[in-house]
Amino acid sequence: MYARRGYDAAMKYLSHYEQRLARLFDFLREHYVHAPDVYRLAEEAHLSPWHLHRLYHQVMGETLHETVKRMRLHRAAWLLLYSDRPVAAVARECGYQGNAQSFARVFRNAYGLTPHQFRKLPRREFAVELVRLKALPLLGLEHAGDYQRLGESYVKLEAILRLRGLMPAEPRVFALLHDDPGQVAEAELRSFIAVAGLQAVDDAPLAASEVPRGRYAMLHYDGVTADLDGVFDWFCGVWLAQTGLKMVEDAPVLIEFGARLRGGAPYIGRCFLYIPVLG
Repeated sequence: MYARRGYDAAMKYLSHYEQRLARLFDFLREHYVHAPDVYRLAEEAHLSPWHLHRLYHQVMGETLHETVKRMRLHRAAWLLLYSDRPVAAVARECGYQGNAQSFARVFRNAYGLTPHQFRKLPRREFAVELVRLKALPLLGLEHAGDYQRLGESYVKLEAILRLRGLMPAEPRVFALLHDDPGQVAEAELRSFIAVAGLQAVDDAPLAASEVPRGRYAMLHYDGVTADLDGVFDWFCGVWLAQTGLKMVEDAPVLIEFGARLRGGAPYIGRCFLYIPVLG
């Protein structure tokens, strides 16, 4: 009886902080470009600023400022590659209000290139091989909307897994992309961000899924994760058409992140893209 009471108390303690951090990440997803101060963030999490800073650093191993900075820079990188907005406008849109020089300095420190140099990165072709994958259990969160914002759901997932003592030291992180962005409106895109190899847990918001077994075309990408849209365009629109291979209908496209995915996405990382193909 006493052991059960202790277990219930521990679960209540974890749920208390899990709910607060989940609320914080949901708020950040909508407001990170406005760089809300720690008092506003603490209010959203229903914690004191000191308590929030201590808890966040203890759970995530970095400060909230570092998470927000990475989210803003990832968005900036995508805008530089896939929009024609001037650099100063990109800076403002990503929270660097009226300070393009500060934005350029921070961006160069992160990516090793100025925003103007980054925008001129050449298009590439990639090596692709055919592989077979075994079914692999996944535990994660549903993500709705822009695939480029999967990292924002991942940081929430990581916090939950860490609070529950489930986070592996070297996690294998997968994203399952269920819809074609060329055919489905951005707001209606469905995906799943997850860590592999964990036991299924029937406890919201966590959900269980799996990497479907089968034959895949695999592309190894080592570069800027903000450019994954362009990589997928080449993979699905150029390479696949040239080979004559057919995608498996109603099966998700996969990304396995080889670099740590947190707070939006790593600046430069290694990942594997998988397209399910017939045969």
